[in-house]
Amino acid sequence: MEQNITIIGGGNMGQAIARGLLSSNVIAPEQLTIANPSLDGLEELRTRGVVLETDNRKAIGNAGVVIVAVKPKVVPDVLKEIANALQKNALLISVSAGISVAALEEMTSKDRGIVRVMPNVCATIGESMSVWVKNASAASGADTVREVLRAIGKEIELGSDEQIDNATAISGSGPAYVFHLAEVMIAKAQKLGLSETMADELVKQTFLGSALVLAEGERSPKELRDSVTSPGGTTEAALKEFDRLGVARALEAGIEAAAKRAKALGQSKE
Repeated sequence: MEQNITIIGGGNMGQAIARGLLSSNVIAPEQLTIANPSLDGLEELRTRGVVLETDNRKAIGNAGVVIVAVKPKVVPDVLKEIANALQKNALLISVSAGISVAALEEMTSKDRGIVRVMPNVCATIGESMSVWVKNASAASGADTVREVLRAIGKEIELGSDEQIDNATAISGSGPAYVFHLAEVMIAKAQKLGLSETMADELVKQTFLGSALVLAEGERSPKELRDSVTSPGGTTEAALKEFDRLGVARALEAGIEAAAKRAKALGQSKE
């Protein structure tokens, strides 16, 4: 990429994006700047050639792409600080949860190319599922957005903030659902008499293998479930109990609650 990139925010997500960009050779280290009030914990990136800066305005001076990766409550102050220091055609990408494109335009300008992204925690290992939406002024920057997001996993462009709010309940919060299920399974394995180490390895490898099989895409989740569910067997016994207790209904209700909360958070910031 010919453009310089500045990431404002050196937390987990900012660092994940930086490492993804470097590992994918999307950008040379000297073209990448990370701005953060404290540079503690960023030395490894400095040794790789990344520029570190504590002054946000100074950090964005030569940036063609500015990625805002700070907590949502901090975004208004950050954008107010940098708005008139951005290059005229710089693309602004926000990965801060719950802040709509309209709100970002209000904080900066409708003439500014603006993109709202919802990645997930799997960006830290280069396996994020990121969803994004752009404003009209960002049309020419779509390829740049794809290149940046593919450095940390997979990406899907959506058509509206409402769709991002709904997707947040699936891919944004989704890893926590998986982690919770793993937590329950590990705890129950220990109650059944397995050691903590055994339970941990059994569950983690089961999730990993299952995810890889699912990701192959040759068979649907239902087909895969049916393939390991023998009539009268152990898996069928478990699934019948799940149905009796309404596990699917509970999961659906949780996703709906997450989607509603995502919409509420967005409205509170507009």
